[in-house]
Amino acid sequence: MIATIALRELRSLFSSPQLWMLLALTLTLLAWFFLLSTDYYLNQYQHQADAEYGFTLVIVGNLFSKAAHLLLLILPLLSMSLINAERRQQTLALLLCAPVSPWQIIVGKYLALQAILLFLLALLSLMPLALISGGSLDVVHTLSALLGCWLLMSLFAAVGLLFSSLSKSAMLAAGGSFSLLLLLWGIDWQGTGDDPLVAWLSTQHHYAALLKGQVRLQDVVYFPLLALLALWLATSTLARQGHRHALAFKKSINLLLLFIAISLAWLSVKYDKQWDWTANHSHSLSFKSQQILKQLPEPLQITAYVGAEKPKLRQAIRQFLHTYQQHKNNLHLHWLDPALLPNSLPDKRHPEALLHIRYQTREAFVSELKGNLFTTQLQGLTRSRQHNISFLRGHGERDPLGNANFDLGTWGIHLTKLGLQLHLLDLAQAPQVPDNTDVLVIASPRISLAPGEVQAVLDYLQTGGQLLCLFDPSLAPDSLQGLAPLAKHLGFELLPGQIIDPSSQRLFGLRNASIAMVSNYPAHPISKALGRTLFPQASALKLNTQQTWESTALLQTGEQAWRNTDWQKTSKALEDNPTNQEKQTLGILWQRTLNNSDKLAANRQRIAVLGDGDFLSNQYVDNHSNLELGIQLLNWLLAEETQMEIPLHTAIDAKLVLSESLRILLTLGFLFILPGFLLLMAVFFAWQKRRRIS
Repeated sequence: MIATIALRELRSLFSSPQLWMLLALTLTLLAWFFLLSTDYYLNQYQHQADAEYGFTLVIVGNLFSKAAHLLLLILPLLSMSLINAERRQQTLALLLCAPVSPWQIIVGKYLALQAILLFLLALLSLMPLALISGGSLDVVHTLSALLGCWLLMSLFAAVGLLFSSLSKSAMLAAGGSFSLLLLLWGIDWQGTGDDPLVAWLSTQHHYAALLKGQVRLQDVVYFPLLALLALWLATSTLARQGHRHALAFKKSINLLLLFIAISLAWLSVKYDKQWDWTANHSHSLSFKSQQILKQLPEPLQITAYVGAEKPKLRQAIRQFLHTYQQHKNNLHLHWLDPALLPNSLPDKRHPEALLHIRYQTREAFVSELKGNLFTTQLQGLTRSRQHNISFLRGHGERDPLGNANFDLGTWGIHLTKLGLQLHLLDLAQAPQVPDNTDVLVIASPRISLAPGEVQAVLDYLQTGGQLLCLFDPSLAPDSLQGLAPLAKHLGFELLPGQIIDPSSQRLFGLRNASIAMVSNYPAHPISKALGRTLFPQASALKLNTQQTWESTALLQTGEQAWRNTDWQKTSKALEDNPTNQEKQTLGILWQRTLNNSDKLAANRQRIAVLGDGDFLSNQYVDNHSNLELGIQLLNWLLAEETQMEIPLHTAIDAKLVLSESLRILLTLGFLFILPGFLLLMAVFFAWQKRRRIS
């Protein structure tokens, strides 16, 4: 009988033009929010150096958050006539007199409504699934959001069904259910959760946790418990209207069921369990953090600058550090009231600091309870010592602190957060490279260095210094910008022209073929975890025989690449088939052992020269594995092998790459085609209805 009622109600709902119009409106609004969130992530959030989360939380989380607001309005309208329609058609009395129990009526109608909700959820899930084409979607996190949305819809539908059974007016039923749902949604409007009862009653409180991929026992219990309570009350209402005084609806039984419901709610909070449904380990300790803690075997001392008058903040700090303490039993937390700090303490240099981390003689400060920030500070403590990176300036080089597209500001921010000290060096002001320089970086000079400056660089190398040198294609006769003695010393040439790589154009749908792609690497610690790297307008290098150094061609294009030496041609889709197609080398490493050097451990001197500087610029550094390559290059030059084992990105979904054609397709599909199909269904059923009437 339940199946009969459900199928009857389902046919009635699906043949209603109003339902299809409501679905079309809902999908159009949600598609608009989805596209806005995607555009925001691609243009802003993805390029933030301190972005903690991937696109699954930013885009998918925002999508389902907006969906909850719309469902708060839509479901009361969708459910308001489920019982009222029976009253208007005078079929409710027949149902109550028939051999059909009230709970069968309620359950049948509720199942029909669930089918509609699952259909809407299936359409909605197409949006996050479409992101798989542009990045590594966190599928488990998405399932958590889908579960939360389904539980939320189930609760909203049950409340709507309850008010439909209580009121004789459809509009009053919609208004009543909307008011109650709005009360439950905003009961904890400040989000503080001061009162445990208020926090538990808040629908938004439970839903937000599921959207973040945090599945808690109290959330899983909350939604079905309130939904069952609403359905039970709706069943009781129908039973009274049918004058059925069955044992199931006696007050004693109702009180017993209410007691069981309250007990389940209390037990779910007291013995709350939680599961991390994120591939990024957003609510547990990530693999990256575990690797870092393994490199800190000695005790880790953490001082929290929080007074006793802030118990909530202290509790938040304890919970934040608890996951780290589970993997490191000698992590010790101490409390210190900042109002009692004497001025002589060095912590006064960091008045914004919340946590002071000390490991042996090294220290770090954290101002916010963010997992990525705390982990990055821990990673800085794992370095063998403090390293100084000097960037040559005065010749139009790329600025490691600059914000222009040409500059290296994003890369510089990452290096600073990883514990490296960045300095600008002007050899016109200093006679030589400072002795405390661990790596000298020459980043795409546009003006030739003076002979004295070149000699200072060579003197630095003679003492065992480490060097990273980036060149760009140039029309000038001296494309090495005065560094020909360095090229002679290392045994390489900078070949004229720029690399043209049709494979990158074909693979990524690029309009410009002058972006070289490297996807195959030799066995080397730098390339161990690298994916594809892209190099816009790169120069090719030629390695000559060198007896003193051990050299490695780290970066090479595919065999379809060639060099364009005709600067009058554009680098767009070149359709001719040049005869000089071959692998192009654009990155070479050198290393040798110096017995009299005290620069680095094992007296090993290392140098890296690349024929491109754009790959680390603010405009291109976030493309594919460019940032990882830049950081691993410096770790290798610093002989920080342990750092090279630590993954750079915790979030598997940090990168999202959508071509222009794919973005247009997503816009057309979700904003026009899918809602258009639903509107056509509305027109079809409206035509069928008018045809039956006529």
